[in-house]
Amino acid sequence: MPDALKPCPFCGKAATNAGFTKIPDVASCLSCSTGTKLISDWNRRPLEDALRAENAAMKDLIAELDALCVHAGKIMGVYMEMIKVADLRSHQNDRMEILITAKQVLDAVDASRAKWEGLR
Repeated sequence: MPDALKPCPFCGKAATNAGFTKIPDVASCLSCSTGTKLISDWNRRPLEDALRAENAAMKDLIAELDALCVHAGKIMGVYMEMIKVADLRSHQNDRMEILITAKQVLDAVDASRAKWEGLR
C-alpha cells in the first residue's frame, strides 16, 4: 500500500497520484501544477520535520520551566510565611534547610533555562 500523500509543499492543497500517469507511486498537485514526483520524494520534508522536533523540545522545556517556577514560588511563599511567624534566632537550622531547598529549585530552573538557550 503506498504512503498517504502529504499536502503540496508549495500551495498546501491536497495532492493527487491519479490522472497523469499509469504509475501508482507518483504524486502531483492540480492546484499549482507542481511537477510529478515519486511519492517518497513528495512526502520527504526534512526541514519541516526538524522544525517540528525542535518545536516539541521547546514546548517540553517550557512545561518543565513552568512547573519549576510554580514549585519555586511555593517554596519561597512558605519561606516568607516562616519568616513572619518564627523567631529566626531560635530557628536558624530550619531557615538554612529552607534556603538550601529553595536554592536547589532555583538551580534546576537555571539548568532548564540553559537547556532552552542551547536550543536557540
